[in-house]
Amino acid sequence: MELFLNCEHPATIEEYCDRYVLAGVTTNPYMIAQEGGVNYFQYLRDLRRIIGDRKLNVQVVSPDCGEMIEEAELIRRAGGEPTYVKLPATVEGLRATKILSARGVKVTSTVVFSTAQGVLALLAGAKYVATFYEPMITDGTDGFAVIRQIAAFIERSGCEGRILSAGCRTSEHLGGIIDAGATAVTVDPDFFTDKIDYPGVHTYMNKFKTAWDAVYGKDATILDLAAREK
Repeated sequence: MELFLNCEHPATIEEYCDRYVLAGVTTNPYMIAQEGGVNYFQYLRDLRRIIGDRKLNVQVVSPDCGEMIEEAELIRRAGGEPTYVKLPATVEGLRATKILSARGVKVTSTVVFSTAQGVLALLAGAKYVATFYEPMITDGTDGFAVIRQIAAFIERSGCEGRILSAGCRTSEHLGGIIDAGATAVTVDPDFFTDKIDYPGVHTYMNKFKTAWDAVYGKDATILDLAAREK
């Protein structure tokens, strides 16, 4: 299972890359626009410097196949390796996916809401298909079923592509996505705080500390015990 940070803020990306084991970072045009008109290509170069050799997913803007191909080359040039160009699973996007994949460009097919989109993107050569799990649920689509069906296609066809489930918000979503067959997931920064910092964690940490302090002294650490041995 690969975990991608869905974030546009360089400082946050740097902090979380240092703190957690991340496969890479995902962005989209809406997110980058929130940075307020930054120098786009310098921004991508900065992200590459921050994340090192992790995977960087950057999306094209144009809806036209020919322009998508040109944008993809510009994105790859600024983003360095390994950069995955995100192309929408539209008629034009799937055409661009086929062309770019044949040239050896790593493509992530995005805004995948259906099994058909996912299968067509994989056949076109996409390395990842980004299923929009939470938006699918909002749209009334059974997101888990779509993931299961695409996963079944991958297994039966021997396709090398992977399912990158986007929009994972809760631990329950994560568990369901894994069960359904996704092998990669994107999460927002707040996932790491809201879904890890459970009240029960503090209850037991306090229990451990109280017992320890009663024997070894208040706030004593193992480093303190080692120092007493000297």
